[in-house]
Amino acid sequence: MQIRYQSTIDDVAPEAIHGFFVGWADPPGPATVLRMFDASTHSRPALDGDRLVGHVRAISDGFYPAFLPELEVLPDYRGLSIGTTLPTKRLDDLAGFYSIDGACGEELVNRRLEFTRDNGMMIRTYQNQAG
Repeated sequence: MQIRYQSTIDDVAPEAIHGFFVGWADPPGPATVLRMFDASTHSRPALDGDRLVGHVRAISDGFYPAFLPELEVLPDYRGLSIGTTLPTKRLDDLAGFYSIDGACGEELVNRRLEFTRDNGMMIRTYQNQAG
């Protein structure tokens, strides 16, 4: 296994995307995941061969704020530092931005990446979860 990190998702095929969003009642499928990447300003996938094994993406105006809507690593690939390497590379890509925000559950807070806690608000419309 050799994990390859890319700065775009351009050459990832839909059949290489499966197994993400574990525990979601209605997870987005491969076509929706590709749409999510296409609509993002910054995409960063991790691949094992041609298979997508992790990803992080950012939505931004290109210079001031950026929001990281999700960081995903396939269950079989957790514990291999992918979940730290992907956001580290993404943060390098966003160096110079004023703010980089993300939201996650308490158990997923990664203190090694120097994020600080703050308050946030969100609306979840679960009937739209699959995209």
